[in-house]
Formats: sequence, C-alpha cells, structure tokens
Amino acid sequence: MHERAAWQRFPSDKHGARLREERERLGMTQPQMAQAAGVSLRGYCYYEQGERQMKACFLSSLAYMGVDVIYVLTGMRNRARQTGNHQRNQRRL
Repeated sequence: MHERAAWQRFPSDKHGARLREERERLGMTQPQMAQAAGVSLRGYCYYEQGERQMKACFLSSLAYMGVDVIYVLTGMRNRARQTGNHQRNQRRL
C-alpha cells in the first residue's frame, strides 16, 4: 500500500475500531453487517480495518440499522440516542 501525504491521511483506523464496537453491540457478524449495509464483505472488512473511508451512503445505511454513526465518526455518543433510551427506560418504571 502506498503511503499517503499528510493532507490525505484520514484517522479511519479509529473509525474502524468504533464501527466494530457498534457491530458487536448490535450482535451482528461482519457478513451480516455487510449485507445489511449493501456492501461486499471485503469492502466492509476494509472499513473495520481502516483501509477505506466511509462514504455517506454507507453511513446512512449504518444509521438505519441502529449504528450510532456520530460515535463511529467522532468517538462521542449521540446524545439524542442516549436521551431517547433514558426516556424509554423512565416510561418502564
């Protein structure tokens, strides 16, 4: 693989690790995530390994599946999602 110039580098290795965390949180395998997101297994694995930048259409598919895309991209949990979970839990009490 060719070394990229500094301006071309993208910290996608961290994104990939967080994507894996989200996949595991959802209890899905790599093949299941790839199929649900509409990408090849190889392509999905590249995302988790940080070898490929995530495109908007891929991220949109992930969000639809319940992946916290804000967390994948920034490392910060989506506050709206946390608030929604908190409100649902409060209703159960």
